[in-house]
Amino acid sequence: MRFPCVQCGKETDSLARGMYRKIVSRTEEKFLCLHCLAERFKIPEESLRQQAEFLRKTCSLFY
Repeated sequence: MRFPCVQCGKETDSLARGMYRKIVSRTEEKFLCLHCLAERFKIPEESLRQQAEFLRKTCSLFY
């Protein structure tokens, strides 16, 4: 199944979808890519990516 970013249209990966579910809405089916998510919360994209990689190991939202 394909999940494009609702802001820029770029295809989202499981890391972006998991992070979106973790910090925005657990039940959401429309997502932002990591770049757009970082812009929305005004944090560096690399910082968000590192946090997502850490959470991926223990959180079931990253599938």
